[in-house]
Order: sequence, then C-alpha cells, then structure tokens
Amino acid sequence: MKLPENKKERIQVVALICIGVFGVLYAAIQLGLSPILDDAKKKRERLSDLKDKVSNAERFMEARERHTSDNVRAISNIFYISQSYLLEPEVGNYLLPAKGLVARYTAAAGIPDVSVEEIGQTAIPVSKATEAGESAERAFKAYAVRVSCTGTYSNLVVLTRVIAEENPMLAFGTVQMSTIQKSPQQHHISLVLRWPIWADQSIVEELRAQYEEAVRGGTDADES
Repeated sequence: MKLPENKKERIQVVALICIGVFGVLYAAIQLGLSPILDDAKKKRERLSDLKDKVSNAERFMEARERHTSDNVRAISNIFYISQSYLLEPEVGNYLLPAKGLVARYTAAAGIPDVSVEEIGQTAIPVSKATEAGESAERAFKAYAVRVSCTGTYSNLVVLTRVIAEENPMLAFGTVQMSTIQKSPQQHHISLVLRWPIWADQSIVEELRAQYEEAVRGGTDADES
C-alpha cells in the first residue's frame, strides 16, 4: 500500500494501521491465547488440589497405620497381662486353677502339705475419690482363697517371694502363724490370696476379636 505524500496524512494512516494491528493482536489474545492461559491456570489449580489430596491421603494412611499399630500393641499388652497374671476359670470354676497355682508356689517354697479353701469373688477396694469418679462398672474383681499349711518362718518368707516373682498382681490378705508346741520350728500357717479376675469373661472374647481385627487391618495395610 502506497502511503500519502502529505506528512500529516501519512502519520494518520500509519497511526490507523498501528491501531488496527494492535486491535488484531488484542483480539487474537482474547480469542486464542487467553483461553489457553485460563486453561493452563485451571490445570495448575487442579494439579495443586490433587497434590493436596494426595498429601492428605498419605497423612491419613500414616496415621491409620500408626493407630492400628498402637491398637495392636495395647490389646497385645492386655492379653499378656490377662494370660500371665489374671486367674482364668476352668470349666467355669476358679478354685481348680487356684489350687494348681498354690500347689506350685508351695512346692517351690518347700511346703509339702497344703489345703486350699474357697472364699469367693469380692470387689477390689478403691479409694473414695476413685469410687466417686467412676461412671462405668469395674472391669475387674478379686477371687480369694484361704491357704492353710505347715512350715517354718523361712518357708513363709520363700513362699511370699515366689508368689511376688510369679505374679506381682496376686495380693496377700490376712497372714496368721501359730506355733506347734511339739515342734517349735514348725508353725501352722494361714494366709489369704486374692487374684484379679475379669468381672465379665465375655470381655476377653471381645478383646480377642478386636485384636484379630486389628491384626488383619495392619496386614491388609501392609499388603496394599
């Protein structure tokens, strides 16, 4: 295109051409480049949102695995305490296992002849403050027996040590000793032993089910 020879007119024509070029560029940006930029921005925002969700999911899985591990550990500890220190019934009877344990303890202390009399189940004593603050039934009771035997003072000392080492949760009640006149070194010994027991044996089965479920959950998480 030939520009006018008149300088003023030539400037006006050039100005119009520049305006037209800028208008075309602006239209091109608005109609072509701007949607591309908007789409890229949306994709960046979407990607950032996905990264946040993945990060949250990873934190959730880590917390889940940690809680599962803590749960398994807690229930395992409860089972260990239950099996090691709580008296478990045999065919619904606590006296049979109690007699077996007493026989083992007294044999280790060198006491041959022992009789075991059932006292029965009793509540575990607690402080008044604890009792006032309790809102649920207690999980444990005590099962008590009276042990009668003949032995020396040193036999009794050994017996108490054996019991304390075997079961630190087994409590001593009243201990009585009376001298045998014909054999001054020997004494009639009477003592009360109290084992902790579950107040409701169904709790043991519930805990076992929780433990197995927690173990399965931990295994499934590891496999996935």
